[in-house]
Amino acid sequence: MHLTKPTNNIIWKNITCVNELIKLKEQWQKLSENSEDGLFTSPAWILPWLEVYWQKSWKLKIITGFDNGKLTIFIPLYSQPECQNFIHILYPLGQGEPEAEEISSEYQDILIYPKSCCSFVDIADQIMKIKYTAINWRALSSKSNWIKLNEYLPSFNQNQIGCRYLINTNKEYCLSKNTKVKWNRLNKKLTNHNANFFWVNSDSINSYWNELSKLHTSRWKQLDKSGAFSNQRFSIFHQKYLQKNDIKVSVLKIDDQIAAINYYLVNGHTMYFYQSGWEVTYKQYSPGFCLHQWSIENTQALFYDFMMGDIINSYKKIYGCNELDKMYVTVQIKHPFLYYLLRLVKKLFSTFVLNLKRD
Repeated sequence: MHLTKPTNNIIWKNITCVNELIKLKEQWQKLSENSEDGLFTSPAWILPWLEVYWQKSWKLKIITGFDNGKLTIFIPLYSQPECQNFIHILYPLGQGEPEAEEISSEYQDILIYPKSCCSFVDIADQIMKIKYTAINWRALSSKSNWIKLNEYLPSFNQNQIGCRYLINTNKEYCLSKNTKVKWNRLNKKLTNHNANFFWVNSDSINSYWNELSKLHTSRWKQLDKSGAFSNQRFSIFHQKYLQKNDIKVSVLKIDDQIAAINYYLVNGHTMYFYQSGWEVTYKQYSPGFCLHQWSIENTQALFYDFMMGDIINSYKKIYGCNELDKMYVTVQIKHPFLYYLLRLVKKLFSTFVLNLKRD
């Protein structure tokens, strides 16, 4: 851990070792609880990710700020080297794992509490002191602290890649006329076939997780694709997570057979829809749609969060989400000339190797 001179009463410390990070777990957890959507930057989410996905070539580049010994700023960065260590790409912790294995973390952010404890100018200055070439960050809320850093970091580019679909259950949310008709029709149909909706109790979570895995994998196999659960690391991560953290599982049974399962992460007043599976033999009942609608109507959570979906053609639109937010991917390049030059060299080298193999 490296200390720098205090700025505005903040003492900055760079963390490069996992053991040093673990020592901050209690303060880090409290900081995440005081941050909107802090779950995905919390130790509850990040420590299992480190345990499952961490690679030897990666290096922690976490920046922390302390005010009177209290953790008030947490910037969760790490680097992945490329091009024989000439390029150092920074990612937020929880992102950057191989695409086939990824847990699709969203809402990663810089944690700051209280908001007045430091300026973004100071935060940008600390980030620029790190050795890196570029910072890649995805699935960012428009309200995130990282987006607010835009004007203080050079060569910062952001592009909207999706939309957050959220229902505030304290506000009126309105299904379209067609969706209401569909729900009423299917609900009557389900009643006639002994359908049963319910929340799973904590003692049965593991068994329904296994059923969810089977349903999800089976449906993707029929599409000649491998679903998320086919990857061992994905499953290991979630097994570690659900053993120690709040989750919810809703189920639809038809004639006493599982037709659909939804898996949610719970944090504070928010229930995040994370994964689902449904049995294709019950397709005529639209089990996925019905389970979502029942879960929305029967949750005690203040916010029902579908998380990120497509901007235009997302199925999540039909549920009458009453709070939408733009979601972004950003790239911040510290040394543009070097970055693009080395990218070009890497591309040319890859093309050369590919041509050699063909010959």
